[in-house]
Amino acid sequence: MKERLHQLQEEALSSLQQAADLKALQDVRVQFLGKKGTLTEVMKGMRELSAEERPVIGSLVNTLKDKFETSFAARQAELQQQAIAAKMANEKIDVTLPG
Repeated sequence: MKERLHQLQEEALSSLQQAADLKALQDVRVQFLGKKGTLTEVMKGMRELSAEERPVIGSLVNTLKDKFETSFAARQAELQQQAIAAKMANEKIDVTLPG
């Protein structure tokens, strides 16, 4: 299970970095944290673990989820800044024009 979580973390973080726009980023979030998301399925599968394993794996899952959400927020802010910069570059206003 630990190997699966480590693999999932690598996959999630690389998918976040590969998202080219806000729509793709949102799709990545849904893929991992959505109702039928990969991480959500892992969390649902925790009930099958033994009582000794559950706290350890639960801690790892929560750490992974926090890391994903932090990375998601950072990437979202980065993409929003890029979108604003692109919009500003396209909408230059010449303040020296009369009228």
